[in-house]
Amino acid sequence: MSKRLLLTFDVHEDHERIIKDLTESGWKSIINGTYTETGLPAVVYLPETTWWTEANNLQQAWKDFEAIAGKTNIIRGDIFEFTDWKGVIGDPMKHQLQEQKE
Repeated sequence: MSKRLLLTFDVHEDHERIIKDLTESGWKSIINGTYTETGLPAVVYLPETTWWTEANNLQQAWKDFEAIAGKTNIIRGDIFEFTDWKGVIGDPMKHQLQEQKE
């Protein structure tokens, strides 16, 4: 059964390439949410080194990320399942605006 998994990471180099490859591999850096005050829909922009995907398990998603970032390039990373999301809107990155359009 597919689960929503959240990844946060630090790498030594190649941030722009990693963003491109994560996007092309189906990882997302935005998530649909709701405004806390009004309950209206909102798009939540994640920080540059935080992404989410759907996968069957944590190991599968981590292996996917390792293949994209390069095992020796990863400084640290955390990946975990999440089921609920609350956030605030502000200052999206260029690739996030493109992802939102798509």
